[in-house]
Amino acid sequence: MTSQNLSLALAELQARKVSTGTISDSHRRVLAQALGSPNLEESERLAIDRLLVGAMNDRCPCPQQ
Repeated sequence: MTSQNLSLALAELQARKVSTGTISDSHRRVLAQALGSPNLEESERLAIDRLLVGAMNDRCPCPQQ
C-alpha cells in the first residue's frame, strides 16, 4: 500500500469512526498490519495509534484514574 493510499484509507476509517462510532475487526487487523510497514510515516503511525486506542477504549472501557 502506498503512502497516499494509506493516508486516504486512514482518513476514511477516521470518518467511519466518527460517523458510526465503530471500526470493524477486519479494519483493526489491517491497521495493525500497516503498523509494520517500513514506509509508514510518523503522522500515519500516530493516526493508526489513535484509531486503535479509540477502538480499544470503545470495546473495553476502563475507568479513568
